[in-house]
Amino acid sequence: MGAPNLVWQEGGIPAETALRCQVEPLWLSAIYARPNPTHWFHWAPEPKILAMRFDGDYAPWLWLASYENI
Repeated sequence: MGAPNLVWQEGGIPAETALRCQVEPLWLSAIYARPNPTHWFHWAPEPKILAMRFDGDYAPWLWLASYENI
């Protein structure tokens, strides 16, 4: 998530709710270090946004990243 345009929200809502565009899940068959997944990734082809929801140890977070100015 090192894109030049990055925003995040503590207590993050799901990517499908945060973006007013179509999102596609990514890496559904990924292998995780923990027993259960803590990260969920989504891709919005237009306007090219990568979204990550993190349900980890502290709080849920939603991260949105893009290399384009939106």
